[in-house]
Amino acid sequence: MSERIRVLLVEDNELVAKALACALEDRFALQIARNVGDALSLGERHRFDVVVADFDLQDPAGRDGLWLLDHLGRPGLVLSGHRIDGGRYAALRKPASHEALIAAIENASRTTR
Repeated sequence: MSERIRVLLVEDNELVAKALACALEDRFALQIARNVGDALSLGERHRFDVVVADFDLQDPAGRDGLWLLDHLGRPGLVLSGHRIDGGRYAALRKPASHEALIAAIENASRTTR
């Protein structure tokens, strides 16, 4: 069996983070950050294949999910409650189906494996 895809999930809403974790933790090697600072710290200590970030992170410095993906320099996707342009990243509108989220993570990981 191949190594599981290492995913960093960055979501500041506790209920959303728990729901996403339930959908992802059996399939991926998952770590969760609740804010930009924690995500940056985890990104320095661990190598993730894919970063999944909430677009509307409540960050005092105004950094959003796209900023975080650019800064971490890993393949990723951005989640949002409204329609957005993810630029070079896949974008899913919340609530996305678990199947769509899993497929997007697997697709993003193909650029690192």
